[in-house]
Amino acid sequence: MINVAPSLVQPPAVGKMRALKLPSFAERTLKSGLHVVVARKPGIPLVEARVAVPLCRGGDSGDPARRRVMANSLLAGTSRRSALQIAEDLQSMGASLDVGADADDLSLSGSVLSTQISPFLDLLAEVIISPAFPDNDVSIERERTAQEVMLIRSQPGGLAQIALAKRLFGRHPYGAALPTPEVVMKVTTSQLKAFHKERVLPKGSVLVLVGDISPQRGLDLVEQAFGDWKGRGAAVGLPPVADLKSGPVQLIHRDGSVQSTMRVARFGVTPQSDDFARLLVANLIFGGYFAARLSDNIREDKGYTYGIGSALQANRFAALLAIGTDVATDVTVPTLVELHYEMGRMVALPPKPEELESAKKYQAGTLAMSVNTQAYLASQLLGILKRGQPFEFLRDLPKLVEQVKGEDVQEISERFLAPPAFATVIVGDANAVLPRLEPYMPVKVIEAG
Repeated sequence: MINVAPSLVQPPAVGKMRALKLPSFAERTLKSGLHVVVARKPGIPLVEARVAVPLCRGGDSGDPARRRVMANSLLAGTSRRSALQIAEDLQSMGASLDVGADADDLSLSGSVLSTQISPFLDLLAEVIISPAFPDNDVSIERERTAQEVMLIRSQPGGLAQIALAKRLFGRHPYGAALPTPEVVMKVTTSQLKAFHKERVLPKGSVLVLVGDISPQRGLDLVEQAFGDWKGRGAAVGLPPVADLKSGPVQLIHRDGSVQSTMRVARFGVTPQSDDFARLLVANLIFGGYFAARLSDNIREDKGYTYGIGSALQANRFAALLAIGTDVATDVTVPTLVELHYEMGRMVALPPKPEELESAKKYQAGTLAMSVNTQAYLASQLLGILKRGQPFEFLRDLPKLVEQVKGEDVQEISERFLAPPAFATVIVGDANAVLPRLEPYMPVKVIEAG
């Protein structure tokens, strides 16, 4: 036997990335306006389902509470089945079904054994079209929702996200996505029924099926199940998001906190933009994966945190470049200084060739692996269709990423990674953080609550 020293063993070179192959698919827009896409992806005998119903409409302060309680009550029963029957039927089909809602959409996601897709679609249609909203169940879900939002508002991460949303969006509906417990408790059954009738409409809605199913058969089954879905009009959208104005760091005082929760964000570009691939690559180099600069500096070198990262986030009417971390109180300001230093490095110099190639290969590789799963592909397709993009966006994205050059990264960083353009929120003990933060940046202290 020949022993080889570990230091001499080199991993094989990464080969040229293969073109991304998409499964066969078919799409159809039903007479009601519901848009359906079915993609065949066999391998395991399951079908993943995703539905998005646009709820977006501005101007009513009670909308966040009604959206949340409605989503939590949707599985409480339909005109034909009780909550118990829904649970038993899902179990008998080998299926799951989850419901959620935000300022943009009512969202449903689930999976089912491919042999049970027809009864599953019938149940899915019932839940969406004819929920019963029984008084007793609504009361239970209303109380549970109030407890849920109260818990979120008691946590540093929740406080930071609430404050950041207000800072970025102001009075725009995106700025008040989480209701207060008091407003939640005022939601009535009659309000939910009226809200459902007015907002849960087929026009503009999207349904995606991915899995072990023939695309044409899937379309026909959806049309059979959802053929009775009627409703006039569609969601009317939201007002434009105002430009982000410069302002002080918002320091949310949490007395006695031993760590600081930091959230930093600015508006980015949507995936429809010609700049998206360039910002995607720049973000990866900056903080978008474990080998990125933020992690290398602030986690690995300085040891200030267990984890820090940045991400591109997109919804229907806005896109963000967001950074988040949690650090010990005594390194709050040093962390912010290093964050700004890394932003400056992105702006001042193009990335090294090895950094650029590593980021590109990471993006191409993770996308290629992810679309091999039915669940991820279904979720990705839903997001693409909600934005009005073609199915082929997934196929074309790796090509766009491969074309990004070092100077492209520097140019896009000059536009999107300059520190003054960001909103910064810190949740922590102001008594400990303020004396060191105030000499560095303007600060506004806000009491938690």
